[in-house]
Amino acid sequence: MTTSSPNRARHLAYIHEQARVFKLDPKGPDYRAWLKRRCGVESCKALDDAALARLADSLKATGPQWQRAHRLALALGFHGFDDEGFKTFMVKITKETERWHLSRQQLSNLMIAMQRWLDHKTRQPSATLAAPPAQADVGPEPLPVVGVAVDGGHKKAPAAEPRQGFSLSTSPVPTSNLEPSSVALRTLPR
Repeated sequence: MTTSSPNRARHLAYIHEQARVFKLDPKGPDYRAWLKRRCGVESCKALDDAALARLADSLKATGPQWQRAHRLALALGFHGFDDEGFKTFMVKITKETERWHLSRQQLSNLMIAMQRWLDHKTRQPSATLAAPPAQADVGPEPLPVVGVAVDGGHKKAPAAEPRQGFSLSTSPVPTSNLEPSSVALRTLPR
C-alpha cells in the first residue's frame, strides 16, 4: 500500500522521463524488467514514497555520468550508445548486454575503461594523422674522440674493451694456421 505525497507525481514523472532516455516504454516489458532489476518490483505503484524518492535521486545522480559516458563514446569514434561497437565494448567491460541494466559501479567502470582507451589513443601518434618531422640533410656527424689520453705530448691509444658476447682468450683455437701463443677471439655462449 502506498501513500500519496506531493512529490510522488513529480518523482514518477522524472522516472518515466529517464526511462524514455534509455529508450524504454514506461508501459513495456523492458521497463518492467529494468524496474525489477533496480528496485525489486515491476511497477512504481508498488514503491512507497521513500523508495520512489531514492530511485529518482539515484537516476539524478547517474544523469551526469551518462552524459560524460556519451561524450567519451563520441570522442572514441562511436555514434552514441546504439553503436554496435560501443555495445560490444560495453559487454566486454561490464558483462551486460543492455546499458539500462548497468549499475552505478558498472557505469563507473565503463567510463574508466573508456577514459583509459581515449588516453591511450591520444598518446599513440597515428600514421595517417601526423607525418614524421622533416629532417634537414646536414651530413654525417663527426665521430667523437673517446679515450685518447695525452701523456707528455705523446698520444696513447685507448685500451680495447671486450664487447659483450665476445672474450679475448689465450687458449689455442683448433685451427691449423694459428700458433698456440697467438691471441684468438672466441664467441661465448649466451
